[in-house]
Amino acid sequence: MLGIYDNDSGEIRVVGGVFEDQFYFKADIIELEYKDEYSLTVEYVSNESFDVLSEYYIDLLMNTEEYMLLAPNGVPQVMIQGMFNEAPVFVEIIEDESGLKISCYLDLS
Repeated sequence: MLGIYDNDSGEIRVVGGVFEDQFYFKADIIELEYKDEYSLTVEYVSNESFDVLSEYYIDLLMNTEEYMLLAPNGVPQVMIQGMFNEAPVFVEIIEDESGLKISCYLDLS
């Protein structure tokens, strides 16, 4: 079963800052970094626990405009979307046999 959670509080938070300071949380191995005028992307592996990482990104983006959390029940995976610096941002955290992988994408277009 898929758990879908969105902003039902009525509160809209504005979150901003430097992308690299917020979206490289507990990064151990950077697998991909891409920057151009339209987007910022980072994919990394972390040795931190799934719970710590998912809680961090949920807390960061919760109740921002366009906030949505997709969390399949019983599967160590979450997909989070929200706004950062007034631009859409997407975070995916997946735990598989090779470890914990985090993908972050900021749409600047």
